[in-house]
Amino acid sequence: MQTITIRTKLLLGLLGLLSVSGVSAQQLGVRAGANLSNSKVELKGVDAKANMGFNIGVISDFNLPFDGWKINAGLLFSNQGFALKQDYGNNSGLTYNFTTNTIEVPVNVRKEFNFFIVKQYVQAGLYSSYALSGRIKDGDTSHSLDFKNNSDRFDTGFSLGVGSYLTRNIQVLINYDHGFGKSEMNFGDQIIASKNRRWTLSAGYMF
Repeated sequence: MQTITIRTKLLLGLLGLLSVSGVSAQQLGVRAGANLSNSKVELKGVDAKANMGFNIGVISDFNLPFDGWKINAGLLFSNQGFALKQDYGNNSGLTYNFTTNTIEVPVNVRKEFNFFIVKQYVQAGLYSSYALSGRIKDGDTSHSLDFKNNSDRFDTGFSLGVGSYLTRNIQVLINYDHGFGKSEMNFGDQIIASKNRRWTLSAGYMF
């Protein structure tokens, strides 16, 4: 219960900061990109592999009272997951694909530089997310992902990223997210525990 409370408070706090940034933002925009999830999975005898997904949502920038410093915040829908391959030997086996659809709130502090013709930036911050739904696919069959507890739908973690402004309105970002929490999911008569590890490549357009 304490874990739920802490994660819920962080999510609400980041949502509050996002709403404030939206009101006072110098720029609002949209962002979309690809996720490569390499989740850390705890399950003996099974190899975990990365899965591709996507992210899309709205972002906002507003200036801090320091030259070249900004806060970048967002409200994103993210599709991500991982694959588990169970090897039966004799070149046979079965691959299970786990996917989750989450709402995510990232808030990052960004520092901009003017080293080359285009402007670069680095950023770091926190994110909080909540899994709306999930599925497990095994060949031609598919069924809903069942979380062990409601708290396993929440995740919080830190983000690190680098990017460039290709034009005044268009920016690209490479980002790494590292989750603090561990999500437990029912998998037959077993429990799978996973921790979010994810790379994203995305592009944003600021209005």
